[in-house]
Amino acid sequence: MIYCIKEHSAVPLSSPTTKFEKVIKLCYSTPVNPEDSKKLDRILELAEENNAYIRKVRSVQKTSQMFKAIYWVVIITFVLGGFYFVKPYISMLTNVYSKIGGAGSSALQIPDAKQLQDLVNQLKK
Repeated sequence: MIYCIKEHSAVPLSSPTTKFEKVIKLCYSTPVNPEDSKKLDRILELAEENNAYIRKVRSVQKTSQMFKAIYWVVIITFVLGGFYFVKPYISMLTNVYSKIGGAGSSALQIPDAKQLQDLVNQLKK
């Protein structure tokens, strides 16, 4: 196993305002235990396995987002298409309502107390 030690020291340049940092690096190695080597291999194995799972999860997320976008596009298309096909019927009903309202606007009004009393009197006769 390789271990490294870094030592930082500031050494001034010729100009008094600027400095640079000189890094002294000391590395040494030690023999690796077979037990430590097995642990490191197991850690590497687990890290690769986790990476594979994370990639699969991300792939599923991307696919889910794509299908959600397609879902909403289809819904909006059906709503707008439905309005397009229903619009002639709505305009026809609007025209009929405006003709009824223009010809007999009193037919659509709520009668007051006097008109109700006159109606009751007519029914009694």
